[in-house]
Amino acid sequence: MKMSLNYKAMSKTVASLIAVVISVYASGAWADKIHDPTLPKVNLTPAENGTEANEKTELELQGVVNKRGIKMAFISGELVKVGDQVQDFKVSKINNNNVVLLKSGSQKRLYVYEK
Repeated sequence: MKMSLNYKAMSKTVASLIAVVISVYASGAWADKIHDPTLPKVNLTPAENGTEANEKTELELQGVVNKRGIKMAFISGELVKVGDQVQDFKVSKINNNNVVLLKSGSQKRLYVYEK
């Protein structure tokens, strides 16, 4: 007894199965389950005086980029460089793992992975 395989029919079946898998992934069926770690945290707790929710998010350094000698930082979801404003702070210096911010003569330092 000799068996023969129909490779043409099999390749069409495999191709249609791949197309179905790709269309399911492309439709974003599982996209709501993916968490983006670079998204800024939003503080929706009421202010201490009990009036409104805080409008500004707490600043968080999410990463530093150094491309061709130009350093930029992701702070609370915003890409900034030295001299830019973030909320009420001016970006003073960008290091490999931290950023120095200035506001009214005071200095604030944000670190990568700081919570």
